[in-house]
Amino acid sequence: MSKKATEAVKVMVRVRPLNKSELAMGGKSVVKVNPKDLTVEISNPNETNGIAKKFTYDAVYDVDS
Repeated sequence: MSKKATEAVKVMVRVRPLNKSELAMGGKSVVKVNPKDLTVEISNPNETNGIAKKFTYDAVYDVDS
């Protein structure tokens, strides 16, 4: 490979829907996907202050994709 060639890793994320057993146990999604700005926010369900960690990717896909 020549020195002028560049390589880039693209990271794509797909959030899966909760399965039947998770729903039966009362599980709730803690992930919010924003495809417009390519971000995923993960919140802590035990915290009420609304602080979430936000991550940016090359592509993001919600549970409906």
